[in-house]
Amino acid sequence: SVVSQWLDLVLPPDPALVGVARTMAVAAATVGRMEPARVHDLRTCVSEGVTNAVKAHRDAGVADAITLRVGIEEQNLIVEIMDHGPGLRREEVVVSAVEGTELAELAERGYGLTVMESLADALEIELPEDAGGTTVRLRFSLSGVPSNDGIAAG
Repeated sequence: SVVSQWLDLVLPPDPALVGVARTMAVAAATVGRMEPARVHDLRTCVSEGVTNAVKAHRDAGVADAITLRVGIEEQNLIVEIMDHGPGLRREEVVVSAVEGTELAELAERGYGLTVMESLADALEIELPEDAGGTTVRLRFSLSGVPSNDGIAAG
């Protein structure tokens, strides 16, 4: 699966720049002819993801940039959000296994993973074993047909 072109946006960890990230993702979606309803979902996911990354950096006192990478791969729009925060602890990631109260607590702490997971066609989270940082990889189908089972297009 060859990616035709990646766009990289390197942002200081400033909440005021979340809109810039969102605009870039929407521009890529427009190029990929994504359906307007899905563009709304994409905007929400990018807002959540970049906000989480900014928060992770602020909480850790890290001034490093956050990278938003957007590309079109076959019939999918791929969005990657890379941060250099302390990284999500593994138990924070396994959202589906978390019971009610803890889930609410996670949501409150700004980890919009449940939101992103419900809106994207696929969500992958990469946690480097050694260094800090988290890469959240989102996939949105451009064909109008959801490519995974279990999540409807509408």
